[in-house]
Amino acid sequence: MKSDFKDYIFFVFLIVALNFMGPMALFLPAPIFVYRDKFPIPYFFLFSFLPFPFIFFLAPDRFNLFFSLLHYCCLVYPSILFVSLLRLKWMNFFERFFPAAILMFLILVSFFFGFYRMSGTTAFSMVIDKFLQLNNVSKGDAEYLKNILFYLFYGIMFLTEGVVFVFNMLFFIKDTGFSSEFHQFKTPVYFVIFTIFFMILLNFFWFSGYLKGEIGVLFATIGFFIFFVFFIQGLSILFFVFNVLNIKGFAKAFLIVLIFIYPIPVILAFTGIFDFWFDFRKKIKVMGGGKVV
Repeated sequence: MKSDFKDYIFFVFLIVALNFMGPMALFLPAPIFVYRDKFPIPYFFLFSFLPFPFIFFLAPDRFNLFFSLLHYCCLVYPSILFVSLLRLKWMNFFERFFPAAILMFLILVSFFFGFYRMSGTTAFSMVIDKFLQLNNVSKGDAEYLKNILFYLFYGIMFLTEGVVFVFNMLFFIKDTGFSSEFHQFKTPVYFVIFTIFFMILLNFFWFSGYLKGEIGVLFATIGFFIFFVFFIQGLSILFFVFNVLNIKGFAKAFLIVLIFIYPIPVILAFTGIFDFWFDFRKKIKVMGGGKVV
């Protein structure tokens, strides 16, 4: 009992302290993944509310308050959902991962569209104005960038938080069964059909001239979501290759860092898309002498 109490205290300390440690806030899902089997799920949910008073009290201004809350909610609550689904052994990786990704998407959209307003200004306008101000962008360029970011911003934000979530998941869930499940991850056929239908609809709206305004934002954001799912599938193939070739330690960490260099994320996403037809892992197993991971 004493040991459990220490774990509770340390978990709460981590989930509060990480919010105020600069770049270390990227590791907010880590305590949840590390302690995934230690606490009942309601405890995770209860503990998740404890950092809110500290965030509201210590945030230096409204801009930092908004981003601290957004970042915290986008990483912590999908992590709790994922951990709760991880306990359902009959579910596959996609069935656990997809609801967590959807929850992150809904949290982000709710923050920007309805949850928070700054002195009568939308959160989107506030964030973009702050970004342009910090980068000393000229007035002419600012208008051009605003027009571009109007369509891409929500998708980019989702992709950023999503990648942080996935890498925390891969590094802090130390379980052989889970690793094997991730290495075999494939999007189900209905998601591939949805993607094909989406591309047909996208082209229809593009050529008919309706791909603008809110419709354009919707299509761009859904496009980023689809890209993210197939990027994860491409990433799972890459990790499968690491296991087949027995790449570990520093070499593996170095190669993972390279993933963020353009155009590697795009290549991984297209690898995930074409894997539905070519089954790259099967071919890699044959090339690797039939080694199974």
